Amino acid sequence: RFTKLKHSIVMLNLSKKKKLNLISDKIFSEKSYLKFIDGYCSPVSNKDVLPWHTDQAYSGVEKKSVGFVNPDHMHLKFFIYLTNVSSEDGCMSYIPKSHKIGYAIRKAIFEKKIEYAPYWSLKDFRKIISDKKNINILKNLLNDNNSIDKFLEKTRFIENNGETKEFDYNMNAGGAIIFDEGGVHKGSKTLHNERVVLRYLYSIQK
Repeated sequence: RFTKLKHSIVMLNLSKKKKLNLISDKIFSEKSYLKFIDGYCSPVSNKDVLPWHTDQAYSGVEKKSVGFVNPDHMHLKFFIYLTNVSSEDGCMSYIPKSHKIGYAIRKAIFEKKIEYAPYWSLKDFRKIISDKKNINILKNLLNDNNSIDKFLEKTRFIENNGETKEFDYNMNAGGAIIFDEGGVHKGSKTLHNERVVLRYLYSIQK
């Protein structure tokens, strides 16, 4: 417990030194708050650290028994890598602008404009935005008739359990990636080396 406390203090001091709160405030355009910090090691494996998914999918369960969280209560995550990461060694893969579609889904469900369905995985995410009952509602919320069509085309690889390296972010130890949790992303396989990462989560909610 004392070791964990020591590590937590070191990580907290690092966030202050790097002024992560100021970066988060600027992205949110308002005051934000550090919600949690942690660090973990992903061992060598021929399986993805995490498959394609979105973190803010209203839990991803089949039936939702509690109320939905306000879609504006989004989260921003900082990944700081302590090891080199690449397409075969645990890099982050993130589909650009997918966070906007994720937000539209949450907002439509929250406002009861579309029915809730699980959409944690990329396949389910595609299914909910492809549904004829949903697509026009989501396009109106996005105020964009093309983003959903482009997303579906870019992610067609998943239909046959395929993969792509198009969205990979390779970087060296000490590098960082900042992303909206509501977008579609994954952690790639760690085929050759383990992956060590520090995580910081910020939100506009206290």
